Amino acid sequence: HIIASQASKHIGDVGSLRTRLLAAVAVDPTNQDVIQQLTAIDGAYARVKLKAEVGGVLEDYERPFDPLKLKAVDFAIATMKETGVFEGLLPPGPYALNADPFELTAGQVFELDLSPAEPPPEEAVPIWKR
Repeated sequence: HIIASQASKHIGDVGSLRTRLLAAVAVDPTNQDVIQQLTAIDGAYARVKLKAEVGGVLEDYERPFDPLKLKAVDFAIATMKETGVFEGLLPPGPYALNADPFELTAGQVFELDLSPAEPPPEEAVPIWKR
């Protein structure tokens, strides 16, 4: 789990990093290094769930200096653009999704759904048989 967490950290997927560290602590609850990492993550990031159309534009208005936080922002931006959905962790600061501004604080749980409304289901057309 520790090696997998490092892979998540390398690409900036802090949500996956946290999940993998939790799995590592479940295996060894005495691992103080992992516990400290989890505590640091929980104190420095907001949990977010963002939805928009594929190609959604997530903007950060203050680029973080910390390399991991910068990777986390870039990972979220790329994920929104590719899939239209991001569920994970972002550092505090001002952001906008498709020009709709919002502000995140550490420890916050935040959800924003700008995806298009689902069209109503089509009515079934009866089939006529002889």
